[in-house]
Amino acid sequence: MCIDFPYMQQMQETGKRRPPPPIAQTLAQFAEWYALLDSLFEGPLWIGGKSMGGRVATLFASQQLAREPSSSTVPGVVVAGYPFHPP
Repeated sequence: MCIDFPYMQQMQETGKRRPPPPIAQTLAQFAEWYALLDSLFEGPLWIGGKSMGGRVATLFASQQLAREPSSSTVPGVVVAGYPFHPP
């Protein structure tokens, strides 16, 4: 399943490049999507992303692991590109 962050949707609609919002905001959006998908599907739910999405996915997974070291809900992350520098 592919999900675009709202700032990316706006860029696609307007054709104008925009900087991403603060990472806390994109992490909160990702967490909402993850919770929804986790409620709809049984079994392990791998996450991933491309570029900024990859960065957010890895940060989300590390937060989940820090909260629940013995039973993290994210079994793995697949990333197709990762920004060298935080935006």
